[in-house]
Amino acid sequence: MHFFALKNFFWWSMCNNQNFVAYVSASLTVIVAVIWSIIAYRQWRTAQNKLKFDLYDRRIAVYKGVKSFIWSVIRNGNVLDEELYRFIESTAEAKWLMSKDISEYLTESIFDKAVQLQLYAIELKDIDSEEERGKVLAKQV
Repeated sequence: MHFFALKNFFWWSMCNNQNFVAYVSASLTVIVAVIWSIIAYRQWRTAQNKLKFDLYDRRIAVYKGVKSFIWSVIRNGNVLDEELYRFIESTAEAKWLMSKDISEYLTESIFDKAVQLQLYAIELKDIDSEEERGKVLAKQV
């Protein structure tokens, strides 16, 4: 019983104290700061998730463009100009959306090999003899 009396006395003296307003004000300031910190953190997380989603949409567009181009080459056995232009258009933003390795692979490997394949097809188009075609292919490999 003695503890409760002391507790009530402390509470009563604090309520009658002129510093009570300062205590409450300081407590509310901390509480509001904590609430705003939580809100700011949640907004930051939402922005991060939106950025990931936006990047995913743009990256998947690049992926679909590359996939379409490769399937076109496999289907036709050659690189068509229209498909090459679509490939260039679909991978133009890859430099900013993907890692340096992937961006270089798209431009230096796939694009360069597609152009080489196109040039080989043009060169072999006018050659009728199997022997001459074999020589040209052996020289280029």
